[in-house]
Amino acid sequence: MFSFLQNQKIAVLILIFSGVLVYANSLPNAMFWDDSDFILNNQFVRNFDLAKIFSENIIAGAGFISNYFRPILSVVFAIEWRLFGEWAIGYHAVNTIFHILNGLILFFILKKIFALTAIPFFVSLIFIIHPTQTEAVIYANSLGDSLSVFLMFLSIFFYLKPNILMSDVNKLGYYFLALFLYVLALLSKETAIILPVLLVLYEITKKYKNTKDVALPRFRIFVPFRMFVGPLLKLLPFLIIAGIYIYLRATLWNFDNTFNFYDQPDAYTENVWVRIFTFLRVLTLYFSLLIAPVQLHYERTADMATSFFSLDVIVAFLIVVILGLIAFIKFFKEKKPEYLFALGWFFIGLAPTSGILAPINNYLYEHWLYLPMIGFFLFFGFYSYEITKKYKNTKYIVGSIIGIFIIFLATQTIKRNAEWRKPIKFYLQTLEFSPKSGRAWNNLGTEYAKIGKLEEAKNAYLESIKFISQNPGPYNNLGNVFAALGKLDTAAEYWEKSVAINPDFLPPRQALEQYYAIKEKISAGEKINIRFNE
Repeated sequence: MFSFLQNQKIAVLILIFSGVLVYANSLPNAMFWDDSDFILNNQFVRNFDLAKIFSENIIAGAGFISNYFRPILSVVFAIEWRLFGEWAIGYHAVNTIFHILNGLILFFILKKIFALTAIPFFVSLIFIIHPTQTEAVIYANSLGDSLSVFLMFLSIFFYLKPNILMSDVNKLGYYFLALFLYVLALLSKETAIILPVLLVLYEITKKYKNTKDVALPRFRIFVPFRMFVGPLLKLLPFLIIAGIYIYLRATLWNFDNTFNFYDQPDAYTENVWVRIFTFLRVLTLYFSLLIAPVQLHYERTADMATSFFSLDVIVAFLIVVILGLIAFIKFFKEKKPEYLFALGWFFIGLAPTSGILAPINNYLYEHWLYLPMIGFFLFFGFYSYEITKKYKNTKYIVGSIIGIFIIFLATQTIKRNAEWRKPIKFYLQTLEFSPKSGRAWNNLGTEYAKIGKLEEAKNAYLESIKFISQNPGPYNNLGNVFAALGKLDTAAEYWEKSVAINPDFLPPRQALEQYYAIKEKISAGEKINIRFNE
């Protein structure tokens, strides 16, 4: 099989075919969840209003405030809207294409770094077909993940592209192209901030690989510092861009408490150790999802970990220690930096969503593994390959395990795609696992309202308010339902509550204007036609 994959064209064709195979059944899926705020009801996207797109938060065009600023993503959505309108298949096809392209570029990047074909191929294949990736591929708004990673991978690709045979002009051209792509990646999704750190990891790996034949003092952690002066200077512009971006997000583009998703302080937001312990608890879930991705669902939850002395926290800590020891032993004793590269990639990829540096809106999501999983499977790919080289009779066993695992992943992904097919079914499935998800209840209510099931919609919105009582959306939606039921006074009460939570939220304000106008007409004895838009 390894010999077969030495033919690069065959490897590429298999990767493309695998991506098309596992995501083909996602094309008929509906558009829902955040698709309405980011695309369907977003006036900045529908009108291709670049001035607003590059100066407002990403859902301002739908009348909401968020701390996300992703103008390049909105530009892509605007282009898609011009091409597809509300035709869902077009959006799903674009998402799938970007995801497959990411797998292909990843293959070439890893092949370039490690001068191997088999391991980069299998890591790229798993990246494409792993079912936890569905959250980053399956619905239109999830393009943010695959688009930002696409631009990051292109930036890395062009950063690696120059060779000694190229002219200085060409080398400089590729370098500035890599910088430009990094800027686009940052403006597509905030997590692209980690790209310079990944490049530092690459430079360390590259430099250490070049010193394999050099006798270094025992226990010396790094080769002489002067060997890294050049690479660090080369990376300085990337770091400057990252610094400028952080400054702008803290000032000009700070729309809604950019660096903190929590309005009310608690143990998690105030204590870094609690965030570290919670992250370790989450790691146990991530490890299980990577190895055995079953019962996948959106809106995953985890309990805050306030102490180190709980089983899952200790287990995660021990796993990290064991993996770290393997990586450092391979690095120092056997001069194999690839294990440290893989482990570093995994944790660098998780860093923006770990909650350790800045508390964010949830402890975990499956799609937060989109980029980190590469490091995880790269680590075990190297280890498996090394076992087959050392013990020749194990290659068939290892190969069989990998083959069965790949088939399992592909079938799970196809199954997960089907679960995203219809909104109501999807939200009900989500609520089976996360019954306290206020967002899922709210979105379920919206889907019921669309098909005229107003009582079901009302009950769903009331459930939503129990869990996200400071969100104006469910109150506004309840107002709309009561208006549709002819109970205008009750509707007005909920619109008032929505406006009280967020005075800048336009839909309830507009509904109240209509309500008071109607009341005046009724007082004047005029005949009216009551109509409130959902």
